Formats: sequence, structure tokens, C-alpha cells
Amino acid sequence: MQKRGAILLSSSNRKPNIATRFRKIGQQSFWTQQPRVFSIRCYRSFTIMHGNPFVKRAHEHLFTTSTNSKYTALRNFHSSKSVSMDASSKKGAIAVIGAGPAGLAAARYFTAEDSPFDCQVFEQGDDLGGTWRLSEFVDTDDKGRKVHSSMYKNLRTNLPKEIMCYPDFPFPTYPESYVPSEKVLKYLLDFASHYQLRKIIKFNRSVVQVRPFKKNDDDTVNWEIKTRDYLTDEEFTDYFEGVAVCNGHHSEPVIPEIEGKQEFDGFIMHSHAYRESCPFKGQRVLVVGAGPSGLDIALEVSKVALRVSLSHHLKSSQINFKGKSVQQVTDILRLAPGKRVEFVDGTKDEFDAIIYCTGYKNSFPFLHEDCKITTDGFGVEPLYKHMINIEHPTMCLTGLVTFVCPFQLLDLQARFFYSLMSGKFQCADKREMYRELKADQHWRRNKGYGPRQAHKLGALQQEYYDELAKIAHIKSIDVVVSKLGLESTKRIYSDLCSFREAKFKLLDDKNYLEL
Repeated sequence: MQKRGAILLSSSNRKPNIATRFRKIGQQSFWTQQPRVFSIRCYRSFTIMHGNPFVKRAHEHLFTTSTNSKYTALRNFHSSKSVSMDASSKKGAIAVIGAGPAGLAAARYFTAEDSPFDCQVFEQGDDLGGTWRLSEFVDTDDKGRKVHSSMYKNLRTNLPKEIMCYPDFPFPTYPESYVPSEKVLKYLLDFASHYQLRKIIKFNRSVVQVRPFKKNDDDTVNWEIKTRDYLTDEEFTDYFEGVAVCNGHHSEPVIPEIEGKQEFDGFIMHSHAYRESCPFKGQRVLVVGAGPSGLDIALEVSKVALRVSLSHHLKSSQINFKGKSVQQVTDILRLAPGKRVEFVDGTKDEFDAIIYCTGYKNSFPFLHEDCKITTDGFGVEPLYKHMINIEHPTMCLTGLVTFVCPFQLLDLQARFFYSLMSGKFQCADKREMYRELKADQHWRRNKGYGPRQAHKLGALQQEYYDELAKIAHIKSIDVVVSKLGLESTKRIYSDLCSFREAKFKLLDDKNYLEL
């Protein structure tokens, strides 16, 4: 099937060919059009990049170049900047930001054999996998890139592989249901290989800015995306019809503001920097936060530490550590000189190290204010169905919803966005989308959901899956997925030390069997 649009003119100090993408426009090849048509088209695209001396020289030269020497003229221009053809020639081009689980899911559909789109993935790392790729670095890596992954050694999934996978791409038949992180990474590598996704991923490419612009006098919005190559420091500007923001949500740690932290003499870190338990051998460790990471790290550190305390404010019954040396304490009131910690119930204790397992903020520093996306670090607005930019519906932000089966969700959201961009359905008008957003926010407030739960689903996940599927006329996620997901989440708290020993088998789209 012929792809729509996607001509990219790129120049650099390196020697790769200037025309990196080539497609036909209508029935006539770009390179065989008449000289004047070619010149006007180039003039429009180059003037978008106004102020660049290379652009001016290229335009002046090309305007007088004959048809037979067009390619030679293009080849002779070199610069440290990239120049892309104007948006009218990029109709049908889709940008995906990030090559983690969300980005791979989106790329899979936009590069399918029957897809009318051309897709480009930008990944700041040097390989795919996102947060599932373990980094030996903590803050920045050896190339100066901010470390995205929060992965640590010995991590095993807290969801069974039977529902951890994309819907139609199961994990290999490993004997265990709860697999180690390296097997999840291999699964993602296999997924990318199966769908031949590496060829469309630009690695070491940091997205600097995403900005909408109107290519015509109508309300049609396209996207200008500026990127930088970490290895060469080259800058690029490309134009797209749609953009899927899949940058992940586990790289901006939430650090609580606690009185006295400047006076505390112990070691303080966030779980984002945690890699293994051995540095805490023989120490008194306080873990703050009883989310999945907090529970997992407290349990792991307890095997080597002198003692571990877990600070949390769960209203439910105490977490069952089954005799492990983990004491459960209340919230921290203040930190005191030396290594003392005071808690809200009046108790005091001393600790050598504090590990904050207090979650992450949503962050999109590359989105220009014209994108109209805002966030307090937790809730992201204005989004239709927690994913579509209401102001610019050709932008999708995936993976924001929490307490779900992530890979299944990401696949569904990718299919939803693909169907939307393909014209198979249309979103409600802007007024209706805003009305639904406000209704959802009002419902959450009435249910007692705080700011950090702006996109929480949990027991509501199947309803959300079905709603997306109904709107987009696509298949929903099987009920068995949400059923087993909810059961697995309960076991984390009721049977923390041994819940990963369970093994499951899916019987059909509604039922599972514990082996």
C-alpha cells in the first residue's frame, strides 16, 4: 500500500544521503517535476526555517538550478542543522517520542503493512526498552543524558507474564509467571525485532521542542519537532501530522519536603537511584512509601540491613512481611540533627539511610506552551479519556493512567490513536470533551481521590478499556486481564513475601486458573 507523503530533506556534516526519505507526490515523482514547481516547493519549506544562512543560500541556488542538477545541488549543501520539507509534504507522517513499551506499541501500528502513515520514533537513549533497561548510572550517563530508567537489579514483575504482555504477542513459555526484569527487556527486544521497528527509531536523539502550527488557513494543525543528536550535537527540525508522546513516567522523582532535612547526617536517596541492596549492609534503613516499589525495596534491603522500617499511611491493615525484619511506622514528622527521625505519632528513632519510594512526577519539558498541555506533576490537562489533547487532538499522551495492566493498556491506547488518525472515528467536539473531563474530575473529588490520583483506575480499568474500544470501534482488553490484574495487586499486600511463587494459566477471555 502506498504511504502518504513523507519527504525529508536533511543535511549534516556527515556523508549520508541528503534525501533520506523519498515518496511520490500524486502520480509524479518529486524529482521529475518542473524546475519552477520544485523551486517554489523548496522556497516554502526553507522559509519555515527563517534566519538560517544555509537556508537562504540553498534557496537562492536551487531557484536557478536546472532539473538535471537538482540532486547535485542538494548534495553539495552541508550544515550542522537539519532542514525538513514543509508540512504539506509530510502529510501522513507520525512522530513517536520514546522507544519504551508505549512507544513500541504505537510504532507497531503506525508501521503496519496496511498503515497509510510514515512513522518516526525518537529515542534519547542508545537502545530501546525505556525504564526496563537497567542503567549503571544514576543521575546522568557517560554522554551527559539524564538517566531515564528507575530499574534495579533483581526486580521481578508484580504482574504475571500472562497479562503483562501485549494482547497478541505473548511471553515465551517461561515456567514462572512473575518474570525478572531482564526477561521483560528481552521480550521488548523480540517485539521490536518481530515488527521490524529498529529501522524507524532514531537513537541518541533528544526531543528539544514540540510545537503545533497551522499549515493552512484552516484549522488543520501539524507539528514541528526539534531534536538534538547526543553523539554529534547536530540539531534537526522535522514536521508531522500527528505525535504520540510516549516518554514514560518514571524518571522525575517526587522528593517530599520534610523539616530538618539539612540537619540530617544520614544518607538520603530516592528509589530512582536505587540499584541494589548491598550498599545498605549492616545499616539501619528507613524506607518511605508503601507502593509496589517501596514494599519491594524494603523486603530486599531487609535481607542485608541491620534493620528496616517502612513509613506509610495506609489505612488498611498492616502489610504482612511474614517475620522479616521490617518494622512498620507512621509518617515522618521531621528530621533531626545527627541521624534522628521523629514520626507523627511521637516516636523517635535513628537511621543511617533513608530511601524515598514516593513516586514520580509527570513531566513534558519539551512541549511548547502552544501545545496547551499543563501538569502539576500528577494530573495532566486537558486530556480526553486521559490521553488525547483536547486542544490539539492529533497529539496523544499515552500511559498516564495508573493501577492498570500496562502493556495491555498501551496497546489499546495505541490502537485508539491509530484509529483516530486514520479517520475511522472522530472525537467528540471540544465542548463535549471538556464537559467529560470536568465530570470525571468532579467524580474523583467526590470519591476522595487526591491530586496524585488524577489518572488512577484500579477497579475501574475494565470500564475504561471497554469505553475506549466502543468509541474507536476496536477490540477491548479481555476481562480476564483486569480480573487477574486486580487479584495480583491484592496479593502484593496480603502475601508480599510469596505472591510471586504463584503460577497462572489463562483459560479464555474471562477466566484464569492458578496452577
